[in-house]
This record gives sequence, structure tokens and C-alpha cells, in this order.
Amino acid sequence: MSHRKFRPAAPAAGFTLLEAIVAFAIVASTLAALYGLIGQGTRSLAASEDRMVAVLLAESELARATVEDLATGTADAVFDNRFRIRRTIAPEPDLAQKLAATPFTAVAIEVTVTRAGESTPLVTLATLRIRPRETARAR
Repeated sequence: MSHRKFRPAAPAAGFTLLEAIVAFAIVASTLAALYGLIGQGTRSLAASEDRMVAVLLAESELARATVEDLATGTADAVFDNRFRIRRTIAPEPDLAQKLAATPFTAVAIEVTVTRAGESTPLVTLATLRIRPRETARAR
């Protein structure tokens, strides 16, 4: 009688159905996470762009108000149907007494930019300007 050694069968080549399902689930969850990150990045980029445009608009309006002799009061404007710009020029009461003996007056200039239809400001810039009294009168 011959003695044969028992050899186990060779392992089957390829993947079992369970292994394929697990691999697919891992790939799907990874892709879903990446998709969420890309979406969040896109939203952050849009918000950053809005803030950058708002800062540029506010700086432009503030520069205009400090260079030109604009009347005191509040003025509203809309830019590109996306942003509302509010400029307020008002006498500065804290400096009025100090400048009473001079031919100058002080005004506070504030510019606020919000998204159209929203009330939360994206940016608010403010400054003081000293100007001659005759141009400080409301026109």
C-alpha cells in the first residue's frame, strides 16, 4: 500500500463575494468623504470671494467719502444685485468741542457692506475726517 501525503487544495484565485462587497463599501465611503470635502471647499471659496469683494467695495466707498466732500447723512447703494453698501457720514460729537475754535469740523464715516437681502454685515469700515466747516454743512 502506498502512502500518499495529504495536500490541501490550492487556494482559489480571486476574491470571494464578501471580499468584493467589503472593498466596494470602503471605496464608496472614501469617495463620499472626498465629495463632502470638495463641497465644503467650494462653499468656503465662495464665502471668501464674497468677503474679498465686500472689503474692496467698502474700501472704495470709504476712499470716495474721504476724498470727496460728501454731505452728512446715510446713502445706500446696491452692487451687482449681490451686495448692499450703506455709507453713513455724521458729525463726531467727541471732537466738536475740541475743534470749536478752529475752522474745521470732524465727521465720522462708516461703510457697511452686506449681502443683498441679509442683515449681517460682511464688513464694516470706519474712519474720522477733519474738514473745513463750510463743506461740512449738509447740501
